[in-house]
Amino acid sequence: MGCETKHQSHQESHARLGTFLRSQGEGTVAEWWEDLDRVRQGGWYGRNTDPDRVQRAVELLARIHAWITQ
Repeated sequence: MGCETKHQSHQESHARLGTFLRSQGEGTVAEWWEDLDRVRQGGWYGRNTDPDRVQRAVELLARIHAWITQ
């Protein structure tokens, strides 16, 4: 949503989103997105969910949401 709103471009691949955001001068947001992806891959799903990872993901999502709506 943020790429469409701010840069009029929808990215089909989440894997390439960080690269696209950097190319648009959004390095900080790219880092948030990539950090969120690492948190997700590192234990967001399953029975062994780490509460600290969940909290980190929620914080990153809040930052990304704020960026989208500013």
